[in-house]
Amino acid sequence: ALHAAVQARLLVMDPEEDGAVRWRHALTQDAVLGLMSAPERAALAGRAAQALEDARELTGGSLTALVADLHARSGRPERAAELLLLLARRQADAGALASALSVLERAVVLAGDDPGLGVRISIERVRLLALGARTDEAVEIGDRELPVAAEGDRTALAVAWARACVVAERFADARRYLAMAADHNDGRVLALSAHVAF
Repeated sequence: ALHAAVQARLLVMDPEEDGAVRWRHALTQDAVLGLMSAPERAALAGRAAQALEDARELTGGSLTALVADLHARSGRPERAAELLLLLARRQADAGALASALSVLERAVVLAGDDPGLGVRISIERVRLLALGARTDEAVEIGDRELPVAAEGDRTALAVAWARACVVAERFADARRYLAMAADHNDGRVLALSAHVAF
């Protein structure tokens, strides 16, 4: 089918990329997708995402983003959000904080009502804001999200925001967040409280 599509000039082969096949034009791709129903497109996206995950390790940023997009299209937004979280961490490790934060914004939307995933994304977001010296934004998010967080998540989130404030030497804010922790005997809370007191 791919060979026939290349001959019909719907697709093109790129000899510089080991014969990779691409759409000749985005409008052609849209026209072909328009012939399929939404459930067919979702099923096809899901199979493509799974095939890519099974075939290779998702080390490249563009490949990870592609697989995340396919999962989102297939109706698996939580898996897409997990991959975007992974991608954001890699981008942050490479020093691309702005790109990582942009990826996390999309991950927040896709995570939906999954509380555990939402907490992991929030913690990473706060860490990146602190690394980028954007503590005001971190505090604004913390003041909005921490009071309504589930009790089981509140300690981890309070520690994340307190750490961000400690990095910026905003000890009053750090103390305020630590007071919101659900478990005041948690080792992380005790260690940070000692640091703030010192």
